[in-house]
Amino acid sequence: MDPQAIPTPAEFEQAFLPWPVEDQPFDWDGQPMARFGLRMSFFFRRLGEPDTRQTLLRLLEQYLQTAGNRIRIYTFSGNKRPRTVPAGQALDLAPLRAQLTKQDFHWDVSGSEANIADHWSMCCRSGLINYTDFELGYLLVHLPFTALEGAPPGSFRTLFRTWCAALAVEHAYAGMGFVLPVAVGSLDSALWRIGQEAMRFVGLDVEDPSFTSIKCEEGIRCVNWLTAVSHRLLDRVGGSQSVAAAAGPNIVVHDYGYGSIFQAGALPQIGDATRNLIPADYVTIGRALKPLRANYTTSIFRAPPGYEAPPGENPNYHFSQRWLARFDG
Repeated sequence: MDPQAIPTPAEFEQAFLPWPVEDQPFDWDGQPMARFGLRMSFFFRRLGEPDTRQTLLRLLEQYLQTAGNRIRIYTFSGNKRPRTVPAGQALDLAPLRAQLTKQDFHWDVSGSEANIADHWSMCCRSGLINYTDFELGYLLVHLPFTALEGAPPGSFRTLFRTWCAALAVEHAYAGMGFVLPVAVGSLDSALWRIGQEAMRFVGLDVEDPSFTSIKCEEGIRCVNWLTAVSHRLLDRVGGSQSVAAAAGPNIVVHDYGYGSIFQAGALPQIGDATRNLIPADYVTIGRALKPLRANYTTSIFRAPPGYEAPPGENPNYHFSQRWLARFDG
């Protein structure tokens, strides 16, 4: 991409960031490490309960209906080895249904090999060894920008709101984002390498949801175009109306039954920090929700070469904290 150009969403969908040459031992170099598309991530409690897992299966079925025959690779709980969907067949969910009552419950589905970023991909974790009432499960969903072409206006927002309600989320995020490989290992390896791009295109959300589910049990990560927050968390700052008043008239509030979704402007933004194009509405809601930000104590990205952190601070951690605070105003 031209470093001085701001790509359109359609151009973003065709572009990708390749795995760097340094990954040659893995034979990944040149393959898509990160793409650009629509992204939703949901964080919910009651992750080990049967009704939650039934809901997750229903959402997976809905996603597969939209994806059609694009899903080719999958991993289910009970068998960590990636498998290929036979040509001409739909993904068989029977093995996953057999895991509904097991302690471990997860899946990764993708249109490409485990180490390749694909717009049609989804992953879920809803079973932890040390399950407590405070732990969070997660669901991460990717879509190409063109997935909702021809759909009624607001379909993406409606889908996000419906799934937030279905999962009774503690917090959730949706908008434009980086699409990384969903397989464990490939995802965090890609995330570690895209810090400069994430810091430039600030509107493109990204995370390792496994770390967010651990570090953000009692607070939100940051914000995106759509940010859902539970009543339980919002009560700490006077409720959704108090946040809305602090955020101002450009922030639209949608109820999802278990909390509120804060919409930052009419459309999701890409942003470009190199041109000081920081989406103003993202800053407004980011500042209003800042008191609910969790203490995220893990580095997300590798700092760029030559990055100077304050004396005594880890460069990777300092750089990651700057990204988390990019909409603080």
